[in-house]
Amino acid sequence: MSWQSTMIKGNECFDSHNWLEAEGYYNRAIELVDLLWQQEVSNLEAMQAWVCGYQNLAATYEQQGQLERALQCLLHAHYRVLQQANNKAISEHAQSHALQMSSVTFKSISVFKGKHANYTRCMDVLDHVCAAPADIKNAKLKAALVH
Repeated sequence: MSWQSTMIKGNECFDSHNWLEAEGYYNRAIELVDLLWQQEVSNLEAMQAWVCGYQNLAATYEQQGQLERALQCLLHAHYRVLQQANNKAISEHAQSHALQMSSVTFKSISVFKGKHANYTRCMDVLDHVCAAPADIKNAKLKAALVH
């Protein structure tokens, strides 16, 4: 089964409120996309699909009331695309695309924060994300984190 059909199955399960099955399909789709992305780190479609998989998985956990797991998925996706944006081993185009994807992942974290304003851990983490980690030296990345 391809990652695309696996993701679609996950979406169907999600729409049917079958959270555990959706979770399984999303995890499998992420595994398949990750293999593809490892083979070609500049594969922009794989990067987008990988982020989508993690966002879908986060939504599944959120529906189950597992806010910590949902937040972990969102953060994992965010930090991985930031790593790619700062990865000198890939093309500038792929770095730029990763930087653009980081604004998508950051927005997902911000939306999550808005929905769960009483969830203290989310507030603490978001403050940390906005502070721009010291190991990210690229000024563009720091600027993207602040938006």
